[in-house]
Amino acid sequence: MCLQDHIQASKELQTSPTFKLLLSVTLGLGNFVNHGSRLAPAGGFRLKTLNKLHDSKTPDAKQTMLQVCVCVCVCVRACVRACVR
Repeated sequence: MCLQDHIQASKELQTSPTFKLLLSVTLGLGNFVNHGSRLAPAGGFRLKTLNKLHDSKTPDAKQTMLQVCVCVCVCVRACVRACVR
């Protein structure tokens, strides 16, 4: 990948409503998980924290937190589409 490709990818992420939704859901999930600790409510998080979503499991160990975030994003987008119709 050349520099122009990285610049283009960065611009696409900055304007992507889906990526913004994913970041919002991730922050909300993090605040929910950390409720009652000194870590919540957080106003933000470092992007390198996103790597931990794949490693963190739900309490029943059936899904990763990344899968949960994606499921919430899919549900939110479906609800928005249904409301717009």
